[in-house]
Amino acid sequence: MAFLYTLGCGVTKASLAAFIRRAHESGVDIHALSYRKNGQVAAELALPPYAFDQRAQLYSLSKSFTSIAVGIAADEGLLRADEKIADIFPDKLPADAPEAAREVRLCDLLSMQSGHAVCALESMLEGDPVAKFLQAPMPHKPGTTFVYSTGATCVCAAAVERRAGMPLTDYLEERLFRPLGIARPRWKTLGGVTLGGVGLYLSAADLVPFAEMLRCGGVYNGRRIVSEQWIKAATSRHSIDVNNGSHDWTAGYGYQFWLNDNGKGYRGDGAFGQLCIVIPDRGVTFILLAEATNMQREMDVIMDFIEHDDAPDGPDELPGALYTPAPTEQTAFSRVWTCEENAAGIRTLRLDCDGETLRITKTDARGEQTITAGNGRYAVSSYTMTKLYPCISQLEAYAPFEELKTAAFYTLGDGGVDVTLRHLESPHTEYWHFSLGQDPEWRFSARTGTFTPALRQPIHGKAE
Repeated sequence: MAFLYTLGCGVTKASLAAFIRRAHESGVDIHALSYRKNGQVAAELALPPYAFDQRAQLYSLSKSFTSIAVGIAADEGLLRADEKIADIFPDKLPADAPEAAREVRLCDLLSMQSGHAVCALESMLEGDPVAKFLQAPMPHKPGTTFVYSTGATCVCAAAVERRAGMPLTDYLEERLFRPLGIARPRWKTLGGVTLGGVGLYLSAADLVPFAEMLRCGGVYNGRRIVSEQWIKAATSRHSIDVNNGSHDWTAGYGYQFWLNDNGKGYRGDGAFGQLCIVIPDRGVTFILLAEATNMQREMDVIMDFIEHDDAPDGPDELPGALYTPAPTEQTAFSRVWTCEENAAGIRTLRLDCDGETLRITKTDARGEQTITAGNGRYAVSSYTMTKLYPCISQLEAYAPFEELKTAAFYTLGDGGVDVTLRHLESPHTEYWHFSLGQDPEWRFSARTGTFTPALRQPIHGKAE
């Protein structure tokens, strides 16, 4: 897990060091970044334990890929932006659908003006997602009111799949991913439909050619991926989120792209700090995968860095070890307890520590599984636990068996054992605390995201 970085285009080591420190002070833990000027590397790095080519959950940055998919389909004559959803899915329009459902267009969904009062995704989790989307109340006239809806993006993805006759990842394989040099990615589905708005897993390395394609108006390495007309339409303002309160989120919304404040280009973004920023008139692309507690502060730090990336003054020591764990007392111990009934379905828990590595072994209905944590170092392992990880929506609770690849370390204190788990395939960091008394408990917290409500309470047990 070495700290590797590249600089160029006049970016100084001092300015990059200042950016990393300021980001950290602003609640932004950088995982990986790429900053390019006219296609040339200005700065590129990953901070351990993360890697530049490690794929992770992009959250709503997935939406921008769906926009490009719709654009490619439109270029091929499969879809029109002004086409009614009811004409694409005549078989999925419920008899009791609101009248607005018969009028809503694909462009209304792309611009987050579907007519719904809230995100429609929650109503789409059971049954046919497209039918449920069209059945949900639409109190607003489509095309008039901005309401951010991942459900709307899911239907955009479904529209491409319906007209293309194949899953979205299959459709994009020859049209987007392979021309950009991106190996086939994972993309979550719902009810047999690609989610579209979330659930795409890509690395910073994967996002670089995507951003460069956008910067070049739909062309990459001399090959036309999507029409320039679509890029212009997708990155022009079609709606405004007037209620957001953050200046980069009230600058306007295109077709699954946000406009940046003060006319400084546009971006795809995902929850907790996943950003793909494009500033065409400056030739700039900026990719950042991170864990951010406030994304407006994240944008402010990035834009300041872009403006002052050649600053020569200040310390130039790059803080590559920001997340390096400190060694703790080398103590060997073992504890076993039977857990009380809990939402995770965990029956027994065993802690085994040899002073160098802590092994956390749990048993549930699916058997035994062990998570490892290092002393003064990260230990990498994977685990799956029912409803036992940070999430932001009910949707995540519907996929409770997702495997999490995590880099973890532990420390010892008077109160017991503390474990830090950095999820390598999502933005999140978790913190576990184990008390080691006769009435042990296992407490959960997370830097970002929330746990399933039932697991906001500790798991108690009886020591054996």
